Amino acid sequence: MVNVTGKIVDYWTGKPVSGATVMFNDILGTTNENGDYQILNVSPAVYNITVIHKDYERTVVTADLRVAVDATVDPIKIKPIFKAL
Repeated sequence: MVNVTGKIVDYWTGKPVSGATVMFNDILGTTNENGDYQILNVSPAVYNITVIHKDYERTVVTADLRVAVDATVDPIKIKPIFKAL
């Protein structure tokens, strides 16, 4: 099993996004105030990681977690949803 850590950041500013839901298939995590998340005991495989936040576009990236040790996913940049005033 692999323990995965990563960070979710704003696409334009690079600032951390807190409260985002990070999904590895049926395994869920949430980002903290620093945009960090941790998913424990993930089976080694290639995953589509889905990130959802009410103020940002749904984002899907692919990560190869076929490793024998813990893994850190590169920061995932998500684009804000622009709302009409």
